[in-house]
Amino acid sequence: METGRERGWRPRRREEPRRLQLRPEYPDLEGVVLDFLESGYRGDPHPHHRSAPVAQVIGTLSFTLIDGTPLDMDLDFFSKVTIALEVPVRVPLGPSRGFARIRLACLPGAAPRKLQCYVADEVPEGDLELVRLAFEDPSSVELIDDYDRFLELVRSRGLPEKVIMSPPTPIRYEHLTVTAKDNLPEAVRIILREKESFFVNFFNVAEPINVRLHALELLKGVGKRTLEKLLRERQVRPFKSYEEVKRILKVDPVEALAEQILSEIRGEAKYYLFINPGREARDRFLNYPRIIREYLRRVGQR
Repeated sequence: METGRERGWRPRRREEPRRLQLRPEYPDLEGVVLDFLESGYRGDPHPHHRSAPVAQVIGTLSFTLIDGTPLDMDLDFFSKVTIALEVPVRVPLGPSRGFARIRLACLPGAAPRKLQCYVADEVPEGDLELVRLAFEDPSSVELIDDYDRFLELVRSRGLPEKVIMSPPTPIRYEHLTVTAKDNLPEAVRIILREKESFFVNFFNVAEPINVRLHALELLKGVGKRTLEKLLRERQVRPFKSYEEVKRILKVDPVEALAEQILSEIRGEAKYYLFINPGREARDRFLNYPRIIREYLRRVGQR
């Protein structure tokens, strides 16, 4: 199985360093561990992937499935982690010596620094400026070569202290290990409960998909009569908790949302409310995480 460490990496001509453009937008900065393989993927054809530790993780807002390199080896099932983007750069070693490949673990930063990156690999001769010059706009990158200082940055932003470094390309459900698949339903429920103040707003912003079907009707327990009650109630006052929704829905909203989200992750859904299904079903992706974020900005919440 491909871990993604080499995904998206395109070798350049050896005489030219790669000039990286910044990609500061991330679907998820936090995740929940589904599986931790300390010895890597045993069946992978690449020797490096069979020996390097790998964590399989699900994001907490967009439910992105990723596999990445743990920077902290003290991981358990359902551990909360910060997801840092893995950015590989090629640093020139000098005339006729080629390039060294250096991995960075990057978080989006505040302007003018668009990226704040921990240098995860040893830099030849310790020259961080060589790494910085690999970027299209070197002044927009803050490089940190001390892991404790990087953790201070992580803590200052309210993110989990355990960090994994993930490539930008997510994995699919079929790439999960058996253990990760077993842990997936509970991980989704954990996320929905802990992010209640976010996901309860699906019931406030859901709209019709077409003239015959409303997005709320995709959830278990929502028929036409229940739909009318939910719409009528939210016009009076937006829902603030799952308990308020449950009084109308009659089933646990967490279970109703989890069932829909799991069907989307498995690629079995008719419409995708939360999970980006990729090109094959792009016209059926409604992107409610983005809609909820926009709604919360309008009403003055985070």
